[in-house]
Amino acid sequence: MAKKDKKKGKFKQKLTDKYRLVVLNEDTFEERFSLKLSRLNVFVLGGVFSILLIVITAVIIAFTTIKEYIPGYASSKLKADAIKLTFDADSLKQKLAILENYTKALKPILTIVFCFIIVDQYWVIINVDKLLIYEWIYLYLDMQ
Repeated sequence: MAKKDKKKGKFKQKLTDKYRLVVLNEDTFEERFSLKLSRLNVFVLGGVFSILLIVITAVIIAFTTIKEYIPGYASSKLKADAIKLTFDADSLKQKLAILENYTKALKPILTIVFCFIIVDQYWVIINVDKLLIYEWIYLYLDMQ
């Protein structure tokens, strides 16, 4: 038990012992700067500095446009634009489907091949798609 108390006391003593930090001019050995520090002071200052650095970084990211560079984070304007473009694309798909149905319905009418024959000074129109060639020839010969 006495050893543990001795170790605790020794550790506490090491943390609170004062050390002197001196910055000297190398050429003249003139003392430029001097501080009295303990290990505890260094740990506390290091911790406070780390916490301040984290807080300042978080504030900068939260209140500036830097946050838009974080993967997975999008601005509200970008989200609104994406929703609007999704609706626009959906309406364009519907219009395209309507136009495709219209052209499918119109295509047979536009691709019908007609043959014009003059019989007794009258024009006779024959739909060639519906007739086979021999029927067309037969109709042609019948009309003459």
